Order: sequence, then structure tokens, then C-alpha cells
Amino acid sequence: MVQMINTMLDIAEANAGLRGEGSDPLDLGGIMAEVHELFEPVAEEKGIEFTFVASPDVPSVLGDRRAIQRVVSNLIDNALKYTPAGGRIELGVGPHGETACITVADTGCGIPPADLPQVFSRFYRGETSRSTPGNGLGLALVEALVKACGGQVSVESELGKGTCFTVHFPLPGTN
Repeated sequence: MVQMINTMLDIAEANAGLRGEGSDPLDLGGIMAEVHELFEPVAEEKGIEFTFVASPDVPSVLGDRRAIQRVVSNLIDNALKYTPAGGRIELGVGPHGETACITVADTGCGIPPADLPQVFSRFYRGETSRSTPGNGLGLALVEALVKACGGQVSVESELGKGTCFTVHFPLPGTN
């Protein structure tokens, strides 16, 4: 219950703009490597192949380091929950136009098309997620934190094949 309340407070803080873009450039590739290293043992224990692919020219972004870490951690945590042993998760980072792009793709159960429009809604738990513990706040927090950092998040999924979340953060000097 305490964690749920803290998550709701984090969402409210992000939505209120209390977490904004930082003024120092962040090494996005380094942050992603740290997050990958943190989750690699968990994936290994679950029998899931977890890879990290970084473009050689990963751009720096302006933002809240803790918020970006939390965004990617939540997405990887979800991928670990819904990907069975023998499956794969890939964390990717690189440039994409005038943005830095982070992807978290898995070979999990996927999200039904009817559930996709609601996945970022608070307390929403789709049909495929009801058997897995959770409170339906993780993706709402992801969206709030990404927006607070000036970015955008999207999802593509195919039932029975997997899901890919894509996060775009603007490069310094762009809108």
C-alpha cells in the first residue's frame, strides 16, 4: 500500500511539472548500461535472454537522471513479468531524428489491441495482466515521467508475440 501511495505521489509530482528537464547533459548510453547491468541477474535467474544494444553515437539529453532510470526500470520490470523463461528482452538506445530513442522490446504474452489505448491509464490492468501482481500504476508513472522530461512514450504489441515500448527524448536545442 505504501509503495502504491508513493507511486501516486510520483505521478502527481511529474504531472505538476515538479520534475522537469535538468540543465546538465546526461549520458543516456551510460544510464542505459547501468540499468541493464542492474536487471541482467534477474533476467538470468528467470531464464530470459536480456540484451543491450547501444548505437555508437548515443546522444546526450537534458533531463532528470532519476526519472529516466525509473522509466526504463519500470518498462524492464514489466517485460520481466510478462516474458516467460526462454524468452528475450532487448534494451536499445540511439539517435532517432531530433530525439534520443530508448526501446524495451520483449517476446512476452503481448497486449490485446483493445487494451492498448488504456495501458498508460492509472489503475488499468488489462486481461493478460490480471494474473500477475501489480496495481496498474507503473505505466501511468512511465508516461508522466517521460512527459515531465519533455519526451513521448508509445507502445506496439502483438498478442502472443511480444511488446515494444519506445521512448523519445528531445535532443538539447530542439523542441
